[in-house]
Amino acid sequence: GAWLQAGASWHSPEAILLEGFDDLNGFHKPTENNTAVKLIETGQNGSVSSGVSHSLKIYENDVPEGDHYALYRAHSNKPTADGWSMMHRALPREIDLSHHAGIGLWMRGDGKGGKFKLQLHDGKTALDFYINNDYTGWRYQQLPWPPEKTLDLSKTRSFAIYYNGLPGNETVAC
Repeated sequence: GAWLQAGASWHSPEAILLEGFDDLNGFHKPTENNTAVKLIETGQNGSVSSGVSHSLKIYENDVPEGDHYALYRAHSNKPTADGWSMMHRALPREIDLSHHAGIGLWMRGDGKGGKFKLQLHDGKTALDFYINNDYTGWRYQQLPWPPEKTLDLSKTRSFAIYYNGLPGNETVAC
């Protein structure tokens, strides 16, 4: 069912924060004077399928946990629901997630469709998690590791966020 509050693992002292969205510098090439990046648009990070554009923008407040969140928006000009978008983030150092049971995140859906995908990378392989954008409002998403992992969780180096199956001629956001 829907989680409207984070479970105990979110607040555990052993929890590891992969991204707090204070800025988007990890998603962006270094800027002059190391200024904080608050907006990334098509062509500045990741890739999109033909006819799709995307953006990632930092907002403050109105978030269940923390002070900031990033709104991931994608627009498809395609008539069919097969557009996609992806943005990548290298972690500042290799992180060991092998002692954890899964990954948790807050996501605000707009109910307009498509699938949000979180993909973890170890430099060789990837592990994918999908969340349907079929609800509105904030929900806590707790995603357990699958029984057969393709990823070396002790060497997590980066992650990517995707929108897959973008509805045709629509803008979606989470």
